[in-house]
Amino acid sequence: MQDTIRKAELGDIPRIQELCAEIWDGGDYIPHVVSDWIRDPEGEFCVVEVMDDGPDEHTGLGVPNGRPARASHIATLGKLTILNGQDGWLEGLRGNTEYKGQGYAQKLTSYFIEKARARNLRSLRLATYYGNSESIHILHKYGFREIQRFVQFELSFATGEGEAFAVAQAVPPEEEFRLMTMTDLDDALWSQIAASPWLQKAGGFISHAWVFWQYDRAQMQRWIAEQAAYLFPTTGELAIFQVDHHEQAYYQFLPLLTNGLEGASLNRLVKLGKHLAQKSGRSSLVCNCPEDQALFQAFFTLGFRHFEMDPPEVGHTIVMEYDLKR
Repeated sequence: MQDTIRKAELGDIPRIQELCAEIWDGGDYIPHVVSDWIRDPEGEFCVVEVMDDGPDEHTGLGVPNGRPARASHIATLGKLTILNGQDGWLEGLRGNTEYKGQGYAQKLTSYFIEKARARNLRSLRLATYYGNSESIHILHKYGFREIQRFVQFELSFATGEGEAFAVAQAVPPEEEFRLMTMTDLDDALWSQIAASPWLQKAGGFISHAWVFWQYDRAQMQRWIAEQAAYLFPTTGELAIFQVDHHEQAYYQFLPLLTNGLEGASLNRLVKLGKHLAQKSGRSSLVCNCPEDQALFQAFFTLGFRHFEMDPPEVGHTIVMEYDLKR
């Protein structure tokens, strides 16, 4: 068998969808973003294509003189995304179970590491699930190290429960909040955000869906320009609300500033998040919470749930980093 690493093409989509249909009981997000990933001008969405001898899987036909046609299969796929023009993020690493253990995932990972080096990227990171012990072992062998953990909490408006769900039935008065402007982002507020307990517990990381990167002032400015940053001037809360581009039911919630873990403070943000989510046709408010027992309990009390364990004891999403200078 021969294998080739190449950029994914639009013609690959049916086979990519077929491979992803076995992931998370058919709930994988990649089929929703595959076209965008292929068209991404900065990143690189690649497949490892394996050519072996045998009847063509699509036509079932051989070639003349009794020789079998050569069939191609996608053994592994993954994407290198460029964040802020200087940080690399590996995502969507998926493998065909028929080729498990044959080294194709490692080969693609090595390819992306060299690509990141060639582009002089500042960092190369990824996220994996804490239960993927085999993948974590391989990543450690490659030189990736764990740097942060998170838990994805969800507040479903269809099945919501708890204090926050009850409070969130009413929209907060419009005089309580407003969209943040560039004028608001003065040095004092910037310093307050940068030193916030949330960012301190998160190791300075922010996220959208399953992508994590270091918070900076330029990102805050982008959120303001995208009308995703909401400020409560009187009570001091500040949060980011955005449509999740991976999961069609989700609306992302990032509480950058709150009055500690005060229930009323978080409830104000949750009420606004529910209102914005429903206006966008979404049914769940989702937040990647840094690993912290006090935060876990606060979100659990407010009605947020995790799919595996409530309240969780550890962070399930592990952010790992590779030292590109080694």
